[in-house]
Amino acid sequence: MWSTTQPRSADLLAALKAKPKRMGDIFDSSPTLRTWKADLVRAKIVYDNQHGQVDRKSLRKMVCTHLAMGGVDMRIATKLMRHTDPRLTQNIYTDPALLDMKAAVEKLDSGNTDHLHAAGSST
Repeated sequence: MWSTTQPRSADLLAALKAKPKRMGDIFDSSPTLRTWKADLVRAKIVYDNQHGQVDRKSLRKMVCTHLAMGGVDMRIATKLMRHTDPRLTQNIYTDPALLDMKAAVEKLDSGNTDHLHAAGSST
């Protein structure tokens, strides 16, 4: 019978435990369940509700989508989401179905296309 638990050497385990758990320059670590629940209370979000328990990933996706809806620069959103790859922020945690694409297109000024030409271009 195969074991699903792989043995680890004491040296490797000690090295992994000693490794700092930094989450970028903003956060020291991932929140514990206790911290997560305290944060929800401060945000006035009920952890246990009629639909079950608040899901961290769903809440993170909502926050990331709201950052995009608010026009937050992708580099800043990536940092706030503690991601190292902006593709994760943009493609997984941002829900395009909730973005107002019509408003984005309406922001384009069809009468002024100077900003579309390269600097120094004669066209």
